[in-house]
Amino acid sequence: MRRALLARDAIDSKIVYAVIFALSAAIFVYYVALNVHAVIYDEAGYWTLAQGLRINGIAAFADPLRSYLYPAIIAVLTTVTGENVVATKLVLSIVQYLLYAFTVWLCADTAGRLGKSALARMTVLFLGLVNPYLVSASTLMLTDVASACLATIALIYVTTRDLDDARNAAVVAFCVAAATMVRPSAAVFVATVGVLAAYRIVTEKQRARKLIAAAAASLVVFLPQLYINVSKFGDLNPLIHTKLYGMQTVFAVSILKYGTVAIAGQDARLIYHSPFPPEAAGTTIFDVLITHPFEFAVMYGAHLFGLLDWAYVNTYIYDLSVGPRLLPSIYLYAQWFLIALGIAAALRAAKRAFFVSGALFSAALYALFMGTTTVESRFGFPLYLFLLPFA
Repeated sequence: MRRALLARDAIDSKIVYAVIFALSAAIFVYYVALNVHAVIYDEAGYWTLAQGLRINGIAAFADPLRSYLYPAIIAVLTTVTGENVVATKLVLSIVQYLLYAFTVWLCADTAGRLGKSALARMTVLFLGLVNPYLVSASTLMLTDVASACLATIALIYVTTRDLDDARNAAVVAFCVAAATMVRPSAAVFVATVGVLAAYRIVTEKQRARKLIAAAAASLVVFLPQLYINVSKFGDLNPLIHTKLYGMQTVFAVSILKYGTVAIAGQDARLIYHSPFPPEAAGTTIFDVLITHPFEFAVMYGAHLFGLLDWAYVNTYIYDLSVGPRLLPSIYLYAQWFLIALGIAAALRAAKRAFFVSGALFSAALYALFMGTTTVESRFGFPLYLFLLPFA
């Protein structure tokens, strides 16, 4: 009798998982149909760089604002799809969606292990895979989803896996390196993952030899960018040549948040201006911290809010009306609420898993960093994925 009940539960679970993946696939297909037929704005930039890499190789790459890896991935795909941008974007969308689905599955599995509950696993899987914001973002030729997923995989592995296992060490090192080279602002995760790994090695007496070897090997991911910067700009720098963070701290004073409008005849820039315009050109948010602490608090709080409130589902906005974004916003805020409850429960637990401390540390450091910049909704993706297991 007991065996029959367990078998029925297993069948029911498979049905639930199948329904979740079917819903997610339907959302994915919808946004593929919406986004696949054109590359616009930043997408066009990545496509141009990929075509240059395919034709001329790494020696001709000379973009001061973008790193090489994401265009290189697109260029590799074009060996199959040729110069057909629609086919290339379709294949890239599938790859990014599968990476996202795998990352959500890892988050769900982590939640199930922490809560020792199949329901927790199913809940997180549903919330993540049916999240229209991230599913839609996976259909764009942009770096946000790929980088956030790679950083999340590194976080989960460094906090929950045996670091003396060569495969686990390689996943941690190469995922965080790739996340950074796909999107250089992810460099902050190199620091967080490094601190978490060092803490486990010291406190748990784990051997570090394989992780150090993997970290050393992962440096190869940075070498092409270093070559580009030295040969093209005379800059001994493994990230992008332009000091983008410095520019962002200036923009953060006058712009609280921004978006990109893809409606014909409308200005592409959707900008939420600061109520406190800068007193002089070049003023950074750190200058405001010193001279006007209250204004800094308002700006900083608005930037953090922008990481949580994603407003329009599609990164490129095709409809500015309130109606289409009402239900997704409610869905997103419900998730933040569930995450907050989960964090509170995890902090009250008598025995706290290291993942709890590691995820909260990583999310807090990322939020502190991004609060000093002007944000776009998609910048909140890493924060969401880091905290999703708490939902």
